[in-house]
Amino acid sequence: MALSDAVVETRLPAKDLDRARVWYAEKLGLEAVDERPGGLRYRCGPTVFCLFASRGASEGSFTQLAFEVDDIEAEVAELRARGVEFEEYDFPGFRTVNGIVDLDDNYPSRGAGERGAFFRDSEGNMISLGQPVGAPAQASVVPALRGTSVLLGSADPLSLRGFYERVFGREPVEGWLQLGSIGLLVDGRDDVATRTAEPGRVLLTFDTDDAKALADRLRAAGAPVVSELEERKDGLFCTFEDPDGNYVQVIQLNDSYFARIGSAEI
Repeated sequence: MALSDAVVETRLPAKDLDRARVWYAEKLGLEAVDERPGGLRYRCGPTVFCLFASRGASEGSFTQLAFEVDDIEAEVAELRARGVEFEEYDFPGFRTVNGIVDLDDNYPSRGAGERGAFFRDSEGNMISLGQPVGAPAQASVVPALRGTSVLLGSADPLSLRGFYERVFGREPVEGWLQLGSIGLLVDGRDDVATRTAEPGRVLLTFDTDDAKALADRLRAAGAPVVSELEERKDGLFCTFEDPDGNYVQVIQLNDSYFARIGSAEI
């Protein structure tokens, strides 16, 4: 495997791991998603960083961990309210105002400039906030999306809608089932067959943190199995049929997948 395909995780030293755990929870609102003796693992979006017990102390003279945010002023204010102390600098071309520095440069794929703020954790590690400024050089202007939905046409919408309600344990709102970030609407139509003729053409895919549990709910709802749960390169996958014959794919993507798609540098 090429290193460009490898999973990359940031690791920060901590002389007192228990102190660090409390600091990250109280100051940043972050809780470890996994732990082992001498180590804590945190997930932020698609990326991961770890704290590890170390006898050495971090000098904190350079950025070791960076968070990209949408509104740096709001984030600075919120973290200050939690007791985080921001660094102040006054160098030629690098001067903070109320803890925030404005820079006229950035990676072309990230924007025309950047705003930054810096603070140290309980162990002396330097952490930064960054907010890209200006549209990326190669970015094209596209309309902003306010939401995404899926409409399933059915000759028996009550049966099909009831199936999805049982599987996900959700009640519809204005006819819509909110499933994660997607809205699902089952609607009656007189121009569709009782069963779909090409079930592989469109798959309803649900990414979950427990593929086995969701697969068990589909079985309990009477969904026929198309392919059993199996582990692949990017995680766990299985496929079922809904009452109309549409394919329903359940996936549980792994850390390797998220690290690969979320490797953009801040």
